[in-house]
Amino acid sequence: MKEYLDIIIKAKESTNEEELHELSKNVNFKVRRAVAKNKHTSQKTLEILQKDPTLNIAFIANIHAINKVIFDDEIALKNPCVICEKDETTFHHECGNCREDSYSRIMDGFIPYGKEKIKYSY
Repeated sequence: MKEYLDIIIKAKESTNEEELHELSKNVNFKVRRAVAKNKHTSQKTLEILQKDPTLNIAFIANIHAINKVIFDDEIALKNPCVICEKDETTFHHECGNCREDSYSRIMDGFIPYGKEKIKYSY
């Protein structure tokens, strides 16, 4: 995580649309999630992130995008991990039991994020 922390901070604080577009392609989901939350992210980049395979990124991008998409998996959208608003630089400390909790959420009928029927493309 340490190696991504600087990149996450850059994604949170950048005001450059081109830089944010490049960061939106980062392999780390926390970086892409920070880009989706950044108010300086272009609509073009948000439209790409709306199709991200990690549903909490797609969900956040959809909130900020002008043109909304309808997700196929309404149950997954109720998953607390999908709608989580915790800061990307600290939620790994705040949500230390997230993996453990994820199992109980699945047993309660929640589907883990990233299982929706939306495909990611650049």
